[in-house]
Amino acid sequence: MYLTIDGWKSNFTFSACHMIPAHKKCSRLHGHTYALHARIHGQQDKSGMIVDFAVVKDAMRKIVDELDHKVLLPKKKVKSEKNEVTITEKGRRYVFPETDVALIDIPSLTAENLAKYVLEKICGKIKNKNISEIEIGLDEGWGQGAWVSKRL
Repeated sequence: MYLTIDGWKSNFTFSACHMIPAHKKCSRLHGHTYALHARIHGQQDKSGMIVDFAVVKDAMRKIVDELDHKVLLPKKKVKSEKNEVTITEKGRRYVFPETDVALIDIPSLTAENLAKYVLEKICGKIKNKNISEIEIGLDEGWGQGAWVSKRL
């Protein structure tokens, strides 16, 4: 059995920009409106729930708020100093105010890697013995996204 939360319908969306240096077109700075989805598998407890929707939604909201209206950058590829974050890719140098950046501990900002990052954050925030698996979907606009799952 599982429960599901649709990010588009439940307003778990955020706008952010990123770049993927190894990609011809996506190496340029560009943005998306993302939607975060969750599917929680498990067994019902005595009250009939796998987990309270509010618990899952609270975890999702915190992640969405962390990433919304930010420049998403891979933590290992940037230089931070004097309240600025600098990244140099393919001969281009970008400098952003530190407050405008979310540094993500992943190798590149693909939908797949970002979905894995979000999954790990969700797993750290939701502790429930009834849950057997968590799936996270991250859309980069309508109709295209990445899904990742973790058995607990």
